[in-house]
Amino acid sequence: MIQKIDIPTGKRVFAVGDIHGEITKLNEKLVEIGFDKNEDLLFSVGDLIDRGEDSLACLELLKGEPWFFAVQGNHEDLMINSVLRKDGNYISCWLQNGGQWYFDLNQEDRMHANDLVKLAAELPLIIEINQNGHKTVICHADYPLDEYTGELELDYAHDVIWSRDRINTIKQHSVSKPIKGADLFVFGHTPLRRPLLLDNCAWIDTGAVFGKELSIIEITK
Repeated sequence: MIQKIDIPTGKRVFAVGDIHGEITKLNEKLVEIGFDKNEDLLFSVGDLIDRGEDSLACLELLKGEPWFFAVQGNHEDLMINSVLRKDGNYISCWLQNGGQWYFDLNQEDRMHANDLVKLAAELPLIIEINQNGHKTVICHADYPLDEYTGELELDYAHDVIWSRDRINTIKQHSVSKPIKGADLFVFGHTPLRRPLLLDNCAWIDTGAVFGKELSIIEITK
């Protein structure tokens, strides 16, 4: 549920917001920042799929690319429950939220997608990055507690993937506070006009699939 990664000093490390099938925007952004797939590392906040131009190509990033890491997003959760667990309630919700691409695939590509979703089901909910004494925590939607302990109880797994409580509280009441236990927390899930950094929390989904920019931030320390 939590993947902990130690990264040597000197490595460039980046986090990317919700990609949602926009493989062209991702590739263009990597060129723009001079990303070196042999040296640099990219961490995704999840939601690789749905709504965009090529969800299958984005899922293929999970096939052992040594430079790419991801947490599970709510759209992966929808696909996992729809395809692997064949839950009708999830299928209906997935179709309403961009899952039609899967059902439009030809038989060969559908079989390929079925293999890739098994990789998505193995994604951690949280990635903890440690580099040069600096701890960064990557989650899709939120870390639902006031302090990160390096563990996550199963009761909170849904909130990590789906919750907007923290960002909605900030929007409604203009009140925020840091989360203890790490230097930086990076989230996606909630589309914003631009990346938002408050206290030690960063939200980096800037609505790439809605014609906006795909945001990538550097978290190297």
